[in-house]
Amino acid sequence: MTGFDFTSIFHHAAEQGRTSEAALTRWTQDPSGRERAALLAAMIDAQDALYSEAIAALERDDSQTAERLLRHCARMRIGDAGELLNELVARRHSPSLSARSPGTTAPNAVRTPPGVEKPSIREEFSAQLRRLYQECGVSSLSELSETCRCLPDRYPEFYPDRFDVPAYSKSTFSAILNGRRKCLPDPRFVTAFVLSCQSIAELNGLKVSENETLSEWHEKLRRYEDESYAVGQFVRRGYQPWPVERIWFRPASTPLPRSMATNPTPVALGARQKETITEYGAYGDTLLIRIDQGDPHALYQGSLLLMGQSGDDDSITRLLTVASTTNHTDALALLSTDPSWIDRSLANTQATFLADRANQTGYDDAAVAFNDCATHLDHLLHLWGNELRPAERI
Repeated sequence: MTGFDFTSIFHHAAEQGRTSEAALTRWTQDPSGRERAALLAAMIDAQDALYSEAIAALERDDSQTAERLLRHCARMRIGDAGELLNELVARRHSPSLSARSPGTTAPNAVRTPPGVEKPSIREEFSAQLRRLYQECGVSSLSELSETCRCLPDRYPEFYPDRFDVPAYSKSTFSAILNGRRKCLPDPRFVTAFVLSCQSIAELNGLKVSENETLSEWHEKLRRYEDESYAVGQFVRRGYQPWPVERIWFRPASTPLPRSMATNPTPVALGARQKETITEYGAYGDTLLIRIDQGDPHALYQGSLLLMGQSGDDDSITRLLTVASTTNHTDALALLSTDPSWIDRSLANTQATFLADRANQTGYDDAAVAFNDCATHLDHLLHLWGNELRPAERI
């Protein structure tokens, strides 16, 4: 690996929060650390190139492309992408507002006001509700409101208290469908709206395309809520953020939170790495799917599982490096210990912690996997101490 100014690379990475200053000296002086530095440099270059494309789209007034690219950049926390995205969205809804140049802050720079939902998030969800309204053949808001009042009789499983009638007026439906509310609707409204639309579709003999289940609608609402929360906007009264365990141990079928930073480049695991991870049972299979989805938590956890049964530290540290580009603190902690080997004592502490949290929160498959991982790491530490080097293959 030549042609890289490693000191500059790591100073830049530390400024962006992608590694720690403590690792700077060790990594730039160690050969294997230099290879890792080159990989990290490539990651940073890819992110910077994405940001440059977004700025170029802004300069040529291609707002659609700019918004798409800035959303990716904001999720990876690149530069001032989040601020530029907020300004672009606000400008789209208020054309008279002028733009600022990237990297500058005008005295009256446009910002989404604190406590107000970002318009695009609310309108995106409103558009999803309008699509369902149209596909189900609802004739009027009056029909929707009347159907809503009959839901306890039609769906007693959702309304066990028959007197708890979900009564929403035409004006309420109109305001939410047209995005005039300052926040997202609550789950109770979404339940009533979806069930009412589906009841009307059934009565009309319609088979609605992409007619999602109620649980899928709640999951969709949750993703929009989490994106609002991530950018510091008011979501709705009573909203609670995702518990961390729901993100750490999520099933592969549960979509990623819309605001979560994902791995900037695809990760291709080797055949032996996949085989090793699948040996941890159902949760190992889940992790492989989530790694393909770009989930940095899955990549970090997969690396932990590999540490229990593999001495190929070079390959494992490459995986941890990719996870660390999204500011994954536990992956960075393992990388920062020493550039030439992995601290399996720290890995054992982390695996034990994950096993306990998974067990306490009801993620049984994950608890089994990390208990097994901690057992394997205990065995290695008993045999070798904490001095297992890459040359000592398992």
